[in-house]
Amino acid sequence: MQLSGPVLLSLAIASLLLAAGCQGPAGNTGGTGSTPAAGGTTVRGPVVAADAYPPAEPYEIDPRFVRNSPQYRVDPALFTEVFHEQYSMNYNSEGLIATVDEAPLVIDFSVTPGNRDPVYSFFILTVRDASSGHVVGQEGYGRTFSTESPKRLVFLVPGKYHLNLYGNWVDADLSIRMKKQGPP
Repeated sequence: MQLSGPVLLSLAIASLLLAAGCQGPAGNTGGTGSTPAAGGTTVRGPVVAADAYPPAEPYEIDPRFVRNSPQYRVDPALFTEVFHEQYSMNYNSEGLIATVDEAPLVIDFSVTPGNRDPVYSFFILTVRDASSGHVVGQEGYGRTFSTESPKRLVFLVPGKYHLNLYGNWVDADLSIRMKKQGPP
């Protein structure tokens, strides 16, 4: 029995898809492979889980809303921690959406590398305007970022922000603080 060209092509494509491990349509179909540490705080209040974006390219970043400042003082009387989680990153992404009614939004993170070489251990936190998808801030550990830890991002404009965490061979501790509602 001899198979024609289109039949052979169809069989070849099907074989390649099966060999590549494709099991369905592309996209986030559930967990991303990270493991929150025991005792971490669950998503609550103004911070909710979201699909992750691919890492941003440097030319996409629009820093008009961001102030990257480790010296920015977070007074406990004025701010409350609304989210705290630890992530084990192994070439995976996690997404969160933070809704900020009253600015500022303060994001702190610290990174513990699994390897001293920043080529192998890296972490990238990309913050986007959730409505438009434009990148409004980015900070990280390793690769093109310094290996200092902890780091802080401060956003001075209210709005809805999409946070994307991406990394490999690191444990990242993420904390989100917002201004307390009501009179101080």
